[in-house]
Amino acid sequence: MHWLCYATKMGNSITLYRYNTTLESIMALNANKIDAIILDSEPAKNFVKNNSNLKYIDNELAKEDYAIAVGKQNLTLVKNINTALETLKSNGTFEKLNKKYFIEN
Repeated sequence: MHWLCYATKMGNSITLYRYNTTLESIMALNANKIDAIILDSEPAKNFVKNNSNLKYIDNELAKEDYAIAVGKQNLTLVKNINTALETLKSNGTFEKLNKKYFIEN
């Protein structure tokens, strides 16, 4: 199950709430049940885009790296994936996809 942590500041303390889905947390934020949400930047940008009453705070809390997992014995697949990634990067497709889906315009 995917758990996200959310915080409401109360006096000198912070109370953390856990929601099963990001949508539940957005609903709680919109209903003023909580003060803020901490979640991945790209989903956050989309929620802000679709909820004019929300504000995205551009603050890199953590840098994330992604990986592709492949079975140890599947060396052909590893080679094919690496070749495909090199091609996507060298011909500009990787950057175009990154801008289209992950970088705010």
